Amino acid sequence: MSFFSMSHIPHFTVSLPHRFLAVSLCFLLCSSLVVADDEKGDAKVFTLEECLRIASEKSFGIRSALGQYEAQSASLAQVFGTFLPSVNASMGYTRQLNVEGGRTVNIGGQIITLPGVQPNSYTMSAIASYNLFNGFSREANYRRAQRNLDAAELTLRRTRQTISYQVRSQFLAVLRASQIRKLRSENLLLGEQELNRSKALFDAGRIPVAQVYSQEADLGARSEEHTSELQSRQYLVCR
Repeated sequence: MSFFSMSHIPHFTVSLPHRFLAVSLCFLLCSSLVVADDEKGDAKVFTLEECLRIASEKSFGIRSALGQYEAQSASLAQVFGTFLPSVNASMGYTRQLNVEGGRTVNIGGQIITLPGVQPNSYTMSAIASYNLFNGFSREANYRRAQRNLDAAELTLRRTRQTISYQVRSQFLAVLRASQIRKLRSENLLLGEQELNRSKALFDAGRIPVAQVYSQEADLGARSEEHTSELQSRQYLVCR
């Protein structure tokens, strides 16, 4: 079994093989593009309270449940109206156009003039009624409407709680991903520093090239983890 020794160092040039440099540059370029895409622009940062408020205002589920609640509330008011008396009122107006014609009569050759009539006439009427008993139908309808309203209220409350739980869970997931991304970035920077240190030691003839290759592979693994974490964070944000 053979090992690298210091005597083998003069056989290598100062620059490392191009294929290893290409691999390193590829990983660094990909991670740099993802970081630039993640950090460019003036992104608005939302707090948890703002996310909950927006979800409460824009959620289709909450809007639908609220509409059902309002519809059941209107149904209850309609059923309650059957317990009240009904009142009908009407007014009328008539006018006689030819009030002068036909005001005289001939009785036995004697012309008698009739008194004048009022051309305008008015009528007014009002009727009130109340249903005393209809076989407890009103009471049953009212209880059913009340139960439907209670069910709609519970559905609305449960929907709001579900949306709130989902928003909180996704907010914590994004926050966790952001912290992990920060750790990955620091880990990647540390790997780059260690690679530069290994290159300097190799150029000084203090370590074999295999150790530099190993450090490049470690940097590539760190870069891949960093890229994967950025993609996961973007997926959580866009969900």
